[in-house]
Amino acid sequence: YQLSDGVYCGATKLCTGGSVIVGYSTPATANVDLAIPSMLGGQAVVAIYTDDFKSKDWLRTLFVPASVRAINDGAFSGCTNLVSASLAGDVYSLKRTYMPSGEGLGTKVDVAEWAPSTLFYKCSALSEVALNGKTIGSQAFVDCRNLTAVHFGDDLEAIGSQAFLRAGLKSLDIPATVKAVYSEAFGGCASLESVRFETGARIGEDVEWTALSATHWNP
Repeated sequence: YQLSDGVYCGATKLCTGGSVIVGYSTPATANVDLAIPSMLGGQAVVAIYTDDFKSKDWLRTLFVPASVRAINDGAFSGCTNLVSASLAGDVYSLKRTYMPSGEGLGTKVDVAEWAPSTLFYKCSALSEVALNGKTIGSQAFVDCRNLTAVHFGDDLEAIGSQAFLRAGLKSLDIPATVKAVYSEAFGGCASLESVRFETGARIGEDVEWTALSATHWNP
């Protein structure tokens, strides 16, 4: 789909115009190294709407360009052969923002400005991830038991609830930019041996998020 009026997340307009991926042709071979294109149909690729990437065992590595600003919740969940993933930009959840219908993409609905939840849920082979967004969505990496290396971006501010529940992390560095870590973010990480908070990082301190219209307490 091509947009003329942009992609919205809540009241924030992420981008003006662009292409939205709503389908993908299954490749003939397994172990695909997939790089989402930054341009399609002469427009920047700004969102990934489809669930067609869910539980696809042909996907081995994934790169999402910085042009993509919104991704559907759980877009890559259950990809059990995915071993590495890189998200180059600051990505928000597209949940309920647009529904493909008619000649357009439907009606804008207000949603929380937050990273996609369950994005790589139960991607059991995932071992390395590079993220550049301000937030990590809830349950993003649940049961990623082989995930030992996570590279956070320079602007990370919040880690969602149960984001790394039962992940295989062995060591962890919380960047100085982090303002909030939500409940059970690293629950059940049985292999975790060391955690280091950079100077300035904090777990909660009653951080108030205007976009969520709520105050969140220390987890």
